[in-house]
Amino acid sequence: MLTKDPGLLVEGLRAIGHEVAMVCSRDSTGGAPFPVLVATPEQMASTEFWRAQRLEAALVYTWMGGSRETVDALVGAGVRVVSKGDTDGQLGIRVHPVACFRRMVYSQISPLEKIRAAWFWLKKYLWLHRAEDRRVLENLERSGSTIVETPSARAGIARFLSAYGREDLLAKIHLIGNPVSIDLVESAVPDKQRKVVAVGRWDDPVKDERLLAAALKRFLHGGREVEVVVLGGGASHWLSVLEGHPRVRLMGAVPHAEIVAHLADAQVCLVTSHWEGCMMAAHEMLAMGGTLAGARIPLLADLSDFATLAHSRRPEEVAVALDTELDAWRKRRRQADQIAAHWRPRLHPHGVARRVAELMGLS
Repeated sequence: MLTKDPGLLVEGLRAIGHEVAMVCSRDSTGGAPFPVLVATPEQMASTEFWRAQRLEAALVYTWMGGSRETVDALVGAGVRVVSKGDTDGQLGIRVHPVACFRRMVYSQISPLEKIRAAWFWLKKYLWLHRAEDRRVLENLERSGSTIVETPSARAGIARFLSAYGREDLLAKIHLIGNPVSIDLVESAVPDKQRKVVAVGRWDDPVKDERLLAAALKRFLHGGREVEVVVLGGGASHWLSVLEGHPRVRLMGAVPHAEIVAHLADAQVCLVTSHWEGCMMAAHEMLAMGGTLAGARIPLLADLSDFATLAHSRRPEEVAVALDTELDAWRKRRRQADQIAAHWRPRLHPHGVARRVAELMGLS
């Protein structure tokens, strides 16, 4: 399944000596440098189809409760299945009601859509949650192992399993983070400038463009000597209030290589999202010796040794968190080479691939 650049895992597994192909329901790989097999949903759900592929093991992106037919077919074909959660672990509307409400409602754009989402949240809380939660439990039962990407995600799933009396399934859940590209982890650690970068698809309500704009406006009000670069398409009138500011560049959508170039010489990546499962830009920033600041979400809480978090989502507190993190750089409490040395072995695609291969039972 194609999501969040699984190609890095494919290339990592190939680099350590395994024969790997990506199977997806539509060819959107854009000329991937590895084999890609496009299969229909009917083929994905066919035991005979998977037998014909002669696989030893399969890594399936399930988001904890999806791809049930694919997992069943692979298991029926005798293939060792590892499920990849790609999740923040806030599962179960009765276990994590506030997180689920925020995810369902804040992901909508219009007031009417938000009202409908709130009503659907209520219905799920009262009676529809059973089917959804059962799919998660069945996925964990059927898969040989399940990968989650962050400690907070595993802790959230542990609470979910405890609520159902299925603590036995926690042993099948393994923590393996997503890798970054090999050119980042094997390049020289770049020199850092007094620079802040924010990356996102700003038309996605999850990224909270409004909070980003308000926090940056407050931060810049004091005339701080710092460059701010905002990358990503979809910005609306909220970010437009910063247009023309001498210390702000609104770059719009740019190629990934340009995003990396801006992260490379920046000290801080600012994150204002309502939630994140595993943010690629955050890991890329850490791999290049930078740090993070922003609103408190589980992802950033996991990285708190390398981040400054606001106490709430109020713009003034996010601005203070950003200022505090930049001050740590100014006082030399942050050292790019030390940060990169800590994170690069953890994010190297070959190292991540070895951990995945071991979990899949591959020699």
